[in-house]
Amino acid sequence: MILYALIQFFYDRRGMDRRLFYFFWDISQTHIIIRKASVFISKASRSFYFIAYVAACVYIAFTDLAGLPPFILIPSAVAASSVILRKIIKKPRPREGLGIITLIDSAGEYSFPSNHAAASAVISIACLSVSAITGVFLCAFAFITGVGRICAGLHYPSDIAAGWFLGVVFGVLFFFAPFMRMWL
Repeated sequence: MILYALIQFFYDRRGMDRRLFYFFWDISQTHIIIRKASVFISKASRSFYFIAYVAACVYIAFTDLAGLPPFILIPSAVAASSVILRKIIKKPRPREGLGIITLIDSAGEYSFPSNHAAASAVISIACLSVSAITGVFLCAFAFITGVGRICAGLHYPSDIAAGWFLGVVFGVLFFFAPFMRMWL
């Protein structure tokens, strides 16, 4: 019931999602610098977060080996949850739903929730639990990545918001809530 309500909240049937998408899409189409930046950020973010994640895992392995399992399990659970939700919801990407030509080719046919947004959010929260400065920087870059993915035409704003929501909820519950850490 709660999951269904959240899906309805993010899925938005009234057109606000499309209006917000077109707002960002139009900006990227009229400003070449934003267009190029959104392409670069969309392509580079996966590698950037992978390097940040591996570096955080290595740091945790050397400083607090007992903290390593959550660093591996929680982002994996977020990735699996995102993939499962995509297969259940089957929301088409903007290129199918709106007939636009995206700035980047994307492999997947479904967009809700955004895997990039979910991964960047949970990795940012995980790193925030280790280093405040690094975590805040990664959270800011997660926001930039999400906006870049919208500007590139790969996701609707609700896809990004749902991905962030998924990553932040998992991250906060399992990295900051002491009652949840005992389950790991």
